[in-house]
Amino acid sequence: ARAATMAAPSTPPLVTAAVGAGVGTSDGHRLATEVVLSAVAPVAYVGEALEVRGKLTLPEGSRASGLPIEVWLIEPRDGHSGVRIGHAVTAAGGVFKASVAMPNDARLGVFDLVVRFAGDTRLAPSFSRD
Repeated sequence: ARAATMAAPSTPPLVTAAVGAGVGTSDGHRLATEVVLSAVAPVAYVGEALEVRGKLTLPEGSRASGLPIEVWLIEPRDGHSGVRIGHAVTAAGGVFKASVAMPNDARLGVFDLVVRFAGDTRLAPSFSRD
């Protein structure tokens, strides 16, 4: 998803966010998962909180609560460079929400906001995308 626009509180927003679908993976040994960013404020300011919500979907019968979700700001130019700005833990049904602080030292600009489930010995990793 397009990340929140990074700006100082008194300047126009420079980080934007949009809801995105998830990319699930399976490596043949672990069960596929999908994490989706379902709600995020369209603009965020440096030093202020950004509310993030989403859902981690697991294969039927898998326990979805208590699993860690990471929140990242990713450079859209290369799609790989980024900084982890927070985390959440899934509740019943795989839903999660977090209030993450936009870094005070972040450069102003437009970033991709990505939520990621790192996976474990049983479940494959997944991440949100546009």
